[in-house]
Amino acid sequence: MRPAKIVSVIVGIMLISLIALAFLVLPPMLKAEAKPISMAVEFNDHSAAAWIALDKGWFKEEGLNVTTLETFTTGLELAAALTKGDVDVAWACLGPLLLAYARGVPIVVVAQAHLHGYAIVGRPGIESIDQLNGGVVA
Repeated sequence: MRPAKIVSVIVGIMLISLIALAFLVLPPMLKAEAKPISMAVEFNDHSAAAWIALDKGWFKEEGLNVTTLETFTTGLELAAALTKGDVDVAWACLGPLLLAYARGVPIVVVAQAHLHGYAIVGRPGIESIDQLNGGVVA
């Protein structure tokens, strides 16, 4: 047998073996249940998206098994729970997490949920920040 034909036969056998292995290994992997995830959120309007995503099944659609949303009154309480391992992940304001990180807690920010979360709403006629000089912001 020629060397080129031997190489072709070996490559063919390897391809068939890989395809057979894929059919044996992939189905159980695809059926595997994702690890349950407990998520912490602050009790404010910024966490609304997390509640909506849980309610509409969007976490599941992305392959995440978010089982609970633990609600915390402040970001500091939330950061403490994350630090102690009481929750797996957090949907939180950045400030308290930065404080925890500065104290040596190994926190990793993996995504940003929103920009410009707060706004100043003025009465009609207020069109620039300069018009607030000398006024009362409540």
